[in-house]
Amino acid sequence: MLCSLSLSFPLQAKHFYVDKNNPFFDASKQGVQPGDSIMLVAGNYPFVGLVNIRGSAQQPILILAQGGQVTIGGQGHHYGVSIRDCQHFRFTGKGLPGISNGIVITDQKNTGLGITGTSSDYEIDHIEISKTGFAGIQVKCDPICDQPSTWAENFTIKNIRIHDNFIHDTGGEGMYIGHTGHAIKQGNCKGLHPPKMSNVYIAFNTIERTGWDGIQVTNAIEDVVILGNQLIDFSQAKHRNHSSGIFVGEGSYNVSVSNNQVINGNGASLALFSANAMMVFNNYISFSGADGIYIGKRISNPVEQLVITGNTIVNPKDHGIITYNSTIGLTVIRNNMIVEPQKIYEYKFKKKARAYIMIPDHVTVRLDSVKNLKIPQLDEKVGEQIRMNNPRYADNDKLFNFIFDKKFNAETAD
Repeated sequence: MLCSLSLSFPLQAKHFYVDKNNPFFDASKQGVQPGDSIMLVAGNYPFVGLVNIRGSAQQPILILAQGGQVTIGGQGHHYGVSIRDCQHFRFTGKGLPGISNGIVITDQKNTGLGITGTSSDYEIDHIEISKTGFAGIQVKCDPICDQPSTWAENFTIKNIRIHDNFIHDTGGEGMYIGHTGHAIKQGNCKGLHPPKMSNVYIAFNTIERTGWDGIQVTNAIEDVVILGNQLIDFSQAKHRNHSSGIFVGEGSYNVSVSNNQVINGNGASLALFSANAMMVFNNYISFSGADGIYIGKRISNPVEQLVITGNTIVNPKDHGIITYNSTIGLTVIRNNMIVEPQKIYEYKFKKKARAYIMIPDHVTVRLDSVKNLKIPQLDEKVGEQIRMNNPRYADNDKLFNFIFDKKFNAETAD
């Protein structure tokens, strides 16, 4: 894992500066060496393009603001910041006294921050991104026919850390992490496979009012951590296939999704289309526009497990948890609290049952499901129980007020 760095500089480090009037910076042509830094002086930039940054594991290159907050965009450019063919760097808005996010990217026709080409081994933190036509942050490598270095068999994107960013009001995903294609045509080549990722860490980001998914991760072949993020009002565009709070796509392996808050969206809060060696635990989910946790029908490793435990799911529009995955070796659903799912099924003798944990009749699942707390109605007493079961939220009055205002104000309006 790429370690988070302090903002100290090696004694021999040199500082380089991006020109506001010509903000395309080729680090190889400028002579940037491992341990050096690239400065963005306070003020406004129409866009920033960074290429060929080559630090080392011991001496990454820092890219940061100097002298005050930096604003990139505001002129409707296609992208805000493009980072291409760069390795071992940290792009950070940290380090300015009294300012949480020292770099602000806003008002782009397409992507706020795009990291492409053969970029690998990097850290993105303390950046604010908003008003994008597409994704807030996009990470992928498009394979190019005459550049074998961009093919999956020759390159893996490694050691990605994205943390403590504020992303809001995006037209597409808050984060689009990993190529969603499998075998694509480019130039005269057919069946090119995009590079996959390993060692991906996405943590403590705040993501609000995305058009599509809040966080989408696909084709991460090993070691994914999605931790402590807060997602509110996701999938504002109500796009059927891009409507999740957190989406884990095919090709992802050894994934941990934990301690996230996923609140008030127009689709499933968690959509899991890869179940291989996955742990989903201690997440707080409320007011999903569909299912709280949706497990899709995908081929999985029959010797692996999917474990869903310790989650709190409050008032989803459909099911608390539903699975269509019959190929994973074992699905473990234990010790979850599911409160007032709105989906109700009619059974024989006109009995009605809420769909807390749903396995459709045509799906055969090897299931270990015990000690799940199923509560038919959300009220203030249940709210206190939720607090007790989720001590990490006990002091988060803003979060709890949001939940109860939404529930009880809606009932009053009716």
